[in-house]
Amino acid sequence: MNLRTRLPLVFTLVSSVIPILVAQGGDFDFEDWVFPEYSWKEADFQNRFLGRFGVNGYTEPQMDVENYYFYEGAMALIENRPAAIGYLRSGMDVLDESGIEASAALHFVLGSLLYDEGEMQAAIEQYARAIRKHPSFLRAYANLGFTLMEVDESEKALPVLLKAVELGANESQIWGLIGRIYTGKELYESGLTAYRNATVFNPENNAWRFGILQCLIALDRFDEAITMADEVLAFDRRNPANWVNRAGLLIHLERSDEAIVDLQVAHELGGMTFDSCLSMAILQFNKGIYGEVAVTLAEAVDLAKDADEFDRWLDITEALANAGQSERTIALLPAIERRAGNLEVKLDSSKIDRIRVAYDLQIEAFDEALAILESLIDLDPVDGELHLKRARALIGLERPGEAIIAFQIAATFEETAYRANYEYARMEFTRGDISSGLRLLRTAYSINPSETLRSYIRELESHEENQ
Repeated sequence: MNLRTRLPLVFTLVSSVIPILVAQGGDFDFEDWVFPEYSWKEADFQNRFLGRFGVNGYTEPQMDVENYYFYEGAMALIENRPAAIGYLRSGMDVLDESGIEASAALHFVLGSLLYDEGEMQAAIEQYARAIRKHPSFLRAYANLGFTLMEVDESEKALPVLLKAVELGANESQIWGLIGRIYTGKELYESGLTAYRNATVFNPENNAWRFGILQCLIALDRFDEAITMADEVLAFDRRNPANWVNRAGLLIHLERSDEAIVDLQVAHELGGMTFDSCLSMAILQFNKGIYGEVAVTLAEAVDLAKDADEFDRWLDITEALANAGQSERTIALLPAIERRAGNLEVKLDSSKIDRIRVAYDLQIEAFDEALAILESLIDLDPVDGELHLKRARALIGLERPGEAIIAFQIAATFEETAYRANYEYARMEFTRGDISSGLRLLRTAYSINPSETLRSYIRELESHEENQ
């Protein structure tokens, strides 16, 4: 049984005498992270972008008297953007009819006014005209690139933003947008460089650190990524998503104790989610603190929203039941059934039946367990776990002949072969057949060697030789 959390790692249910959930560093799915609202429009940049309708005569195209006349008229109407836009357009028509070329600066101002009014395509056209008339117009490149990003034209925006950098732009915003484009193209080294430049020019913006994290993770540089996650927290410790994200990295680095602490902090800050609860439950399960697992699963119940989440909850609950905690898991079922009913979500009845089987076996209600198992095996005859439990039920009902057949079937499946041979051997010892039991233990040892089992076999061999 494989379980995957919404944090970027894979947890696998590994079978032994008692199954445990093991956190492993598998493929890192960054999309599963809790993204902040991607605030790539920095407030100061936004103010400059929308507020600087003026023109710097030292670095930008200058205006002759005729152009400046219409520029001043537009500035006089600046509080009424539509009127200013209409005035500039009319003025540029007048200049054209008079044989005077409208300045690139007027196209720039008109583009900024149009952007402010949400007329993106028209703004793009005006910025492009400004650049054609004045090819070294730095701010026109910056604003054009920014506006292209607004309309999801990142491929067109990249060369424009790079040209702005070439012309001397050192805006955090521009570098950050370049990083975002490179990351979207899966050019993570280039993205990393761009995001780091963005952070230099605005160290307060955690969005760029988040970009650095994304690139480091994609490049499998997890030790560096955890350092950057620490920086993210240093600038924003009240955001629970930052704690959840660092927990994901810590789990990947097999630092589960620290990950539990980070998830606890996230929950205390009000950031408890269904995914964070299930991640916490798996970490607690691995540490064997089953009572805490049950508490965490109970907290997750009211956060479940769809069939996939209910299925994942049931999978972990079944694992807890199989670990000998069936009384706790049975107590959880009414709440999940009520929650599913309220949301009109149909629960997987077979998963609930598996939890009930674990409980029936624990309280020695073997007839009830066997009846459910027969139905489950009819639905899924190639599930070795079901055949193994059926053997246990049959032993409880003192039907060893049928139990042997169930053990033999369970032994044909890789995930239950070790336990089937081991438990079958224990049954044979109970029946007094030491030779048969030893043969089965040796088979179990060949599947999963361990010094403990080897010592047990030697002790039994010595006992048999002395008989």
